[in-house]
Amino acid sequence: MKQDRLLILTEYFYPDTASGTGRIMTELAEDLAERGFAVSVICGQPSYIAQQRVARYEDWHGLSITRLSELPVSRHSGVGRVASWAWFLLECVVRVPLWRRRYNHVLVVTNPSPAVAIGWLIKRGRAASYAVLVHDVFPENAVAVGMLREDSVAARLMKSLNRTALHAADAVITIGDDMKQLLCADYQLAPGQVQVIPNWDSASDAPEGTDADDTEYWRHFLDLGNRFLVLYAGNFGFAQDADLLIQCLKACSSMDDVLFCFVGDGGQYERLRQEERSKDVQNLRVVSFQTGTRYSSLLKLAGCGLVSLHPRMRGMGLPSKVTTYMAAGLPVICMAEQNSDLTNIVDRANAGFTCQTPVQFADAVHSMASDGQLRDRFAAGALEAADTVYSRSQCISLFAEVLSRISDMDG
Repeated sequence: MKQDRLLILTEYFYPDTASGTGRIMTELAEDLAERGFAVSVICGQPSYIAQQRVARYEDWHGLSITRLSELPVSRHSGVGRVASWAWFLLECVVRVPLWRRRYNHVLVVTNPSPAVAIGWLIKRGRAASYAVLVHDVFPENAVAVGMLREDSVAARLMKSLNRTALHAADAVITIGDDMKQLLCADYQLAPGQVQVIPNWDSASDAPEGTDADDTEYWRHFLDLGNRFLVLYAGNFGFAQDADLLIQCLKACSSMDDVLFCFVGDGGQYERLRQEERSKDVQNLRVVSFQTGTRYSSLLKLAGCGLVSLHPRMRGMGLPSKVTTYMAAGLPVICMAEQNSDLTNIVDRANAGFTCQTPVQFADAVHSMASDGQLRDRFAAGALEAADTVYSRSQCISLFAEVLSRISDMDG
């Protein structure tokens, strides 16, 4: 029996594991290799740790990694992001003839979103299986936040590309039911063609390494004292409802026993920094992206985690930080549309509060800060869900089943 030669195409990968996609794809590739797949990875240079440049080619943990070159442009601007995507895709396109001869299976991640075309090109004209992992839906997400007009040439072209590539795929994998419903509705996919596999972050994978000096550093830097720390860790961009969340923070500005800390990057972080500088929310601190023990020590200090998703983005993305909090045993305050994938994760696990208004948010923060027994119940629910429904082993087993199934169809 020949070994399945699997190509994983993803923009983010090791050592860029500080990003949710980078960590997920690194762990997926490692575990699939352990399950018998011959895995090769094509990815970009590190983005979240941009100052670090790593080898172009590397054999690592049984994986063959090829890192493409990167344009020296900022990804925070729309033009820079498009230019970065175009360069990544151009480098892929010229290699398609080589990849056709080398791999018999391909898994393409929608980071960047137009990469779905590469999977279609590799499959075209030969018997090869092709699976798409949809982490976000473009151009729908760009239209939702006002970055593209729905009737624009770019949006229409991307939708046409999506329709062709998704229908050519042997399997489409999404991270939530809302996203599955959107894809089936917008691109007329059969429900049986789309498999939901959530992102994971099991308790055994949660950051354990903390450093006493780092912990003390944060206590001093944040002037934390005995205050209850509400932590938002990760990207804060146009997918988040910044207007509503800032209103929520202002509704809690008189809570002297609570401190809000936003740590990360993204297109909306400058708005948070302006709020911090203006002193309108005196219990707000905004810090840059953190990794390693600096990050894990901050996570350990937190009393609960905060996650949000703009209602317009329902079905178009799902922040992976929610399972990161849960795996660390952190209760969660979730700002998102009721009965959406994000709120359902929190509600079904009994891992925290879900909110839609500043009043609800302020009540949730007060309850979290003042009721230790409530936090313990939420923490227990979070850890149980992280060890079961959102465990690394269970989710990757589902990936292996999908890939093996479409491999058998080829065979």
